Order: sequence, then structure tokens, then C-alpha cells
Amino acid sequence: MNFWQSLTGTVRVQLVSADITAVMSAINAAGIHLQDVNCIDILTTDFTIPRKDWHRVRRIAARRDDSIRVIRRDGSYWLVKGLLKRPVLVLGVLILLTVSLYLPTRVLFIQVEGNSIVPTNQILEKAAQCGISFGTSRRTVRSEKMKNALLEAMPELQWAGINTKGCVAVITVHEKLKGEQIQNSDGFSSLIASRDGIIQECTATSGTALCKPGQAVQAGQVLISGLVDTGLTVRLCRAEGEVYAITERIWEVLLPVRYSIRQEKTITTEKYALLIGKKRINFYKGSGISGVTCVRMYSEKYMTLPGGFRLPLALIHETWIEHSQQEQETPLLESQSEAVAAELLRQQLGSGRILSGAGSEATLDDFVIFSGKYQCYEQISVRKNEEIVQPDE
Repeated sequence: MNFWQSLTGTVRVQLVSADITAVMSAINAAGIHLQDVNCIDILTTDFTIPRKDWHRVRRIAARRDDSIRVIRRDGSYWLVKGLLKRPVLVLGVLILLTVSLYLPTRVLFIQVEGNSIVPTNQILEKAAQCGISFGTSRRTVRSEKMKNALLEAMPELQWAGINTKGCVAVITVHEKLKGEQIQNSDGFSSLIASRDGIIQECTATSGTALCKPGQAVQAGQVLISGLVDTGLTVRLCRAEGEVYAITERIWEVLLPVRYSIRQEKTITTEKYALLIGKKRINFYKGSGISGVTCVRMYSEKYMTLPGGFRLPLALIHETWIEHSQQEQETPLLESQSEAVAAELLRQQLGSGRILSGAGSEATLDDFVIFSGKYQCYEQISVRKNEEIVQPDE
């Protein structure tokens, strides 16, 4: 069977006749070419004919009252015809072929490596905003444009590289060192005053102290310099030390007169949603915004493949717990508001303490405004990184 016969199809038939020679002569006389003739016995033979000649051969045999039947069909024609009778199979094969050609050119999973300070989820979110997301072209992801966009969106990163391994995009990053961790042999830093005050203690472990106890300083004044005079040269260093001073703070606190207290649970509701990429499908009615009397517990469970690759598909489970509320209308006393204001100030002072203070209280609508002036003992030195400027020649 040649290529053309394979495209048009052939039929293998079996003929039963009392005079096989006469029947085959009549078929040849009709211009029909017989192939692979096989005589089984004196009454039976089989042979192959083109598909288009099958009906003519059957009519010739019928005129002679002979029996003829198809025993096999060969060629691409019959294969295609059989597949067309099974549209679901054909559709599945086409989808599989399309997917096998399309998926290798796309990014399906994203991994982040090299980060220790910046959270992985934050890097993935910024990467998605820059176009590095599920379904992105592998060629586009590896471009310099994507890398520069990611660095511009995240100043915390010093360097970023994007490579692909199959359908996985690997974002490799190097983070910048934060504030005081940055050390530069060509520069130095000093400690300056964060606010006005009267110096009480000055301890310099590195650098030159430019202040002493009893001295009044202003905010921004250098307390410990990073310049050290060794007699022959001036050495640059990183100033270290602590400077405590007496400062004055004016503090205001706004407190409500009426407030509500949460009581026992009343209603507990389970709600579910499906998250596909950034599209959320809720399986419940409503906006999903809970009221002030409701406590909401939220969890996401992402679908993963073997190897730890996370699909952009997650099941969201929320538990809404309604509580009853009881309003309280007990106005705060001045001593209570003053205690609250003092406690908030102590939290801001850290290792410092409050020496003395006085305040006043006023009522505005449903709020109590407490204003106070406090004398504090606190650490006022903060770091300032200096820069060496070369003079023009």
C-alpha cells in the first residue's frame, strides 16, 4: 500500500462464489485493480481493493448471487474517520498537544532564594506587580527590564537575578544591609542630639566627646564626633556611646468617655471561598465585610504539587464569631487619664524615666483630652552618617 492508497483507504474483502474465476474476471473488466489475492479454497478467496471501488465490487457480486463481505479496513482515511466518531478523544488529544507545546514556554511556579530579612511573600507580591507571575513568558521573565523593575520596586534589594528551570522561575536576591550595619572604610558617623536638653551623662566608647554634664544642647548638635585627633593625624571612625539628658516633653492624650465591652459569643458562622491567582470566588452571600461586633479568623490553604511547588489556587476558610456588646458610660477621672498618658510616655522613653510632670484635662464631645508637660531623663543620642567630600582641584 503506497502513500496515496493510505490517504484514500483500502478494504480487505472476502468473496465466496461457485465460480470465483468468473467473478474476478468481471471485477477486472470493470477496471478495478485487485491486490494481495489469496485463494483460501475453491469457493473462497480474499483480496484488497481501493475504498472507492467497494460499492461497485459489491454490486458485481450481488448480480451473480455471490457472497462478499469486508474483513478489514486499512489506511489513514479509516483512522481519521474513526477518531471523528469520538469527539471527546479528539478534543483531549488536541488539548494535550496544545498544552505540551505551550506550557514549556510559560512560568508556572516562582521561587525566591537568598533573602533573610525581606519576607518571601513581599518579594513575590512586588514581582507580580512587575509582571513576574503565573503564566508569564519565560523569555520575558529573564529580561533585564524585569530585573530592573523589581530592583526599582524594592529598594531593600541590592541585586536581583531571575533564571528559569523548566516551568520554575527562580528569583535570586542580595539584600542591602540596614542602617547601622553599613560600614564604609571611606566614611564615618557621629552621634547627634535628637532633642533639646541638659546633659547629665556622656559616655563615649569610640570617637571624641564634644559635650559634658551640665551643658545645654540643641537638637541636631554633635555630641560624639567620629573624628579622633591622634596628634599626628586625624582618624575617622564610627562614633559609639550614650548620652543622657534632662528633656521636656509636651504630651497630649485623647481618651473616649463612652466605650463598649465585648460579651459572650452569640453566633458562629463558617464561610468558604476559592482564590485563583488574585481572583476570589465566594461561596456565600454578602460582601465579606464583618461588623464591629464580629471577630473573623482567616486561613488560606494552597494546593501544592510533589516537590513543594505551590499552585496559584487556594481554599479560604473564615470563621465569623458574633459577640454581644455592652456600652459603658463611666467617665474617666483626671487621675486615670493622667496615668494613661504617663504610661504611654514611658513606653516611648524606653530606658529613660519621667522625673516630674503636671497636666490639665478638658472634655470635647465624647472625648477627654489630657495635656501634660513632663520633665524626663532619657537617652538623646542618635546616629548620623557623615560623608567625605573631595574638594575640586
